[in-house]
Parts: sequence; C-alpha cells; structure tokens
Amino acid sequence: MNSSKICFFVILSIVSTRLLTYIGFPPLINFLNFPLALIVFFIHTEKIKNVDNTLFYLIISLVFLIITSGFINGMGIINIVLQILLYTSFFLMFISLLSTEWDEDNILFFQKGLASIFIVNIIFSYYQIFIKGFRHDAVHGIALNLGTAAHLNGAICLISFLFFIFYSEKKKISYIVAFSSLPIIYFSDAKQIFLVVGLSWVTTLITNFKIQRSFLKEFLLLILGILIFYLLIKNNFIPVRDFANIMTGFEHKFDVLNVILEKATLGQFFYGMGPGQTISRLATESYIYYNILESWGFVHSRFTQTLVTIDYINYSVSGSSFFSMKFSWAGIFGDIGIVGIIIYFLILIRINYKYSLDKIQKFIIISFVYYGFTFTWLEEPIFMILYLSFFGFIWQLSNYNKKENLKLSKDI
Repeated sequence: MNSSKICFFVILSIVSTRLLTYIGFPPLINFLNFPLALIVFFIHTEKIKNVDNTLFYLIISLVFLIITSGFINGMGIINIVLQILLYTSFFLMFISLLSTEWDEDNILFFQKGLASIFIVNIIFSYYQIFIKGFRHDAVHGIALNLGTAAHLNGAICLISFLFFIFYSEKKKISYIVAFSSLPIIYFSDAKQIFLVVGLSWVTTLITNFKIQRSFLKEFLLLILGILIFYLLIKNNFIPVRDFANIMTGFEHKFDVLNVILEKATLGQFFYGMGPGQTISRLATESYIYYNILESWGFVHSRFTQTLVTIDYINYSVSGSSFFSMKFSWAGIFGDIGIVGIIIYFLILIRINYKYSLDKIQKFIIISFVYYGFTFTWLEEPIFMILYLSFFGFIWQLSNYNKKENLKLSKDI
C-alpha cells in the first residue's frame, strides 16, 4: 500500500472515532489517534530524511521540553507521554504526509478521500438540521459526542468550502458542494469561525501585500465579507454584539494567564507547571477519563479544577464559549511555559516558511494562531489532523504540478 493510502486510512480512522463512540464503542477509542499517528510515522521513518530537518528538530525540542517540565514538576510518566503525544502526533502525521512525493494516482486518491470525508460531514449536518431538527450546539456533523462539536463542525465546513472551491475536480458540482457547506456554519452558530476567518484572511492579505490586480480583487471581497459579517451581527445572529459585554468577556478570558502567573514560580514561567496541570486539553479532559488515567498513575491537579470552576463562572458573565479561559495558548503556557509557546510558534513558522506555496496554506497557518486564542483547537485531534492533512495535500498537489510543468518546459 502506497503512502497516500496509508495516510488517508489513518486519517479516516481518526476522524471516525467520535462516530464509533456514538454507536457504543468505549470512550477509550478517542485515544486512537495517538498510536495510529505513531504507527504511520514509523512506517515512513526511512523516508523522514526527505522532510525538513529544522522542523523535525523543533518537534524533538518540544518533546524534550515536555519531559523536562514533567520530571522537574514531579509528574507521572503517563502525564508526560500523553502530553508528548497530544502536542506532537499531529505534526508527526504531517511529516509522514510530506515524506514521499506523490504521483498523479496518489494525489487523485487522496483528493477523493478528503472529498468523501467532507461530503459525509455535510450530509450528517443536514440530516441533523432538517431531519432531527437540531440547531446551534447540537449540529455536530461527524464530530458526534464532542462537547464543542458545533464549532468543530463549522471549522470542518470552512476547509471543505476551500477544498471544493480551489482543489477539487468537476467544478460545477464542486461549487454546489462548497456553498452547501456554508449554511452549516450558520446553523451550528459557530461564531468563533467567522471571527477567525476574518482575522486570518486580513492577516494573510497584509503579509502577502502586493499592488496587483489579484490583491485588489481579494481586498474588495474582504470588504464585502466584512459588510456581511456586520449585517449578521446587527441582526442578532451573534448575541455578544454589545461592546461592553465583549470587553468584559475578553477581560475574564485572559484572567487565566494572571491566575497561572500568580501560582507559578519563576522557573515555571519558563518550563511550565507540568503536563496536564493547568488549563490544557490534557488537564481538563483528564477528569472525563479519571478512572482510566488514575489507574495508570496520572497526576491530576486541583489547580485545574479551580480554573475550570472559574471558567464556568466566566460563561455566565460573557455569555459565550468564545470567551472561555480554555484556549490552547493558555494551556501550552501553563503546562510547559513560555519556552513551550516559543517552540510551538517556531514549528508553525517553519511549516509556513518551508511548505507554504500558496495563500490558502498561509491562511491555514495564520488561522492556527487565532484558533489557539479562541478555544483548545490546537489540541483537538480531528481539527488538527484535517487541517494539516489539507495543508499537506496542497503541498503535494503544488509540488507535482511544478514538476510536471518543468518536464513540459524541458520537452519543449
């Protein structure tokens, strides 16, 4: 089996975990992404030399930092292992995607595979909306049994829209499918997605500023998008439109950093309070799997319970989960310190520098920064796997087209 098929079936298995738990499989299956990402990485070990060395060493640095933070803070081995897997498994999967150069058949297979995942998500969403009568937080798509599934569904619909508009064959059908994904964002009330998309696209345009016709076209589309966004706010689509309420929400949201700093020592400012000890996804989700993890020697933190309690109160103040204290940058900072934040940013910067070949890829990387401020997206397996897989597919497609054009120019 070739690389593209191995990677796709692993991705399919990971995005299917929520469906499996919904039909009765044990919750432990949600950890399936960890061993699968490692397996696919080891399968491609011999070809890793084809991947950027700097990126690989940055990931290794992140691993050593987590180990250091874990041992200094007296964490259990299971804390360290799970944090390593949680923060690196997505990048290891990404490296596997890039370790071999795909031919046309590989690209077409993966393209059809991604299309099938996105279409199934759209079908599931419309079934939930029109047959089951669900709205807002109940519109989960394929991400069933996940507390923040509505927002995740909105994020999946966003990249499915980009995929079918720019990277799918049979354009007329692709456009229909693409635009059918947009109403789902509305029905799922995924406010975070609108904000992240707007900020990410503005930042992408600024970082790629060039006085040319295509930029002016994109800028006009951006202005149109801002007007539509404003009308949605004005017509009560987003209940947090009140400026004072928004400011209160942000104030409470970033209070989590002050709370962590008050408890952390000077050393912990740099290397963190330990894996799973603050407001990271590992810390908060560990209580859901308490019985399983406790038997493995997982070190739970009372501090996490305090933060989650404050976060719950925060919801009643701000009125939206957008202002939750549970966001990835706070979790990374709390668990592995400012050095962890720096390394994570360097990984994203390196991916952008080495593998971004078009604006959509840059948009994805920039969106990670904003998503990291809104919720725990950088620690959500389905989200990260699909976004990085889409990014990797674009690189494979662009790389293939570039080589084909070089062959044609030589033949001429």
